[in-house]
Amino acid sequence: MTIILSISAQGAQRWAAGPYGLFALQEGALIPTSQPMERLIVCSAISDRLLVGGEPHGIAYLYRSGQEWQASWLGGATEAALCLAPHPDVFHTAVLLAGTEGGGILRSTDRGHRWSPCNYGLRNYTVLSLAWAPLDPAARWPGREHVFAGTEEGIYRSPSGGRGWKRSDTPDAAYQSIAISPSFHSDGLVLAGTEEQGLWRSADSGLTFTLVTGAPERINSLAALDGGWLLSDEEQLWHSTDGLSWQPVAGSEPALVLTPTAEGILAGTENGVQLLDGENMAVVASYGVMETA
Repeated sequence: MTIILSISAQGAQRWAAGPYGLFALQEGALIPTSQPMERLIVCSAISDRLLVGGEPHGIAYLYRSGQEWQASWLGGATEAALCLAPHPDVFHTAVLLAGTEGGGILRSTDRGHRWSPCNYGLRNYTVLSLAWAPLDPAARWPGREHVFAGTEEGIYRSPSGGRGWKRSDTPDAAYQSIAISPSFHSDGLVLAGTEEQGLWRSADSGLTFTLVTGAPERINSLAALDGGWLLSDEEQLWHSTDGLSWQPVAGSEPALVLTPTAEGILAGTENGVQLLDGENMAVVASYGVMETA
């Protein structure tokens, strides 16, 4: 069993992480890679480094050509990072956000070297999910950097790149997954999945959310696709073109994380990683652990 909780796809880099370790996706296999966490939860690759979150170090990073991991400075926070979310243009902004297990949201402006708490407006400090909206069109001014956070009790939104937060109109629930439409600045669509209270949809840029009837009650993972949406409950995958009407994907396996890429959708499962075709969700390839000598 190789449980995958997090997948990062940045450029040609493909990484997967979970309680059994950190893996590079190469040539149809999961290649075990050393990392510093005893309890590994999340990974995120950006242009020049790989970051991981967990315990006991909170957040650590490795330069692309480096051999030694460095612990990030967390501004007094000691909690494990549960999610990492680089800015859509992290190469130029150097901004990343991290959601922690009781310490709220941390923000870095130097690609993960140093982090500072950014909890203004939060009522709950266990942050289960983070998701950036696409950048504002270049012609729009002033430009806004929309980002959403799912906590144990609600959804929060920030139009200022995570500097401050305001609670969306949602019921109390644990929101463990968030997906944002690629056309967010025209359609305003945001979906949020809960542990046991169903799927919630916003059509007003995350100000208010309504329950989607007919969707599963437990949402383990969510993904926004070009022209549709994908989610997983504990039994299978579900597909929708509008986020309102959902159909199960025949013969599919459940996924703990769904990450769209140019090649298809990488699905992290309890037994490794699958690459799914972006149109019919059929399994194109499976990645299992390659044993090291």
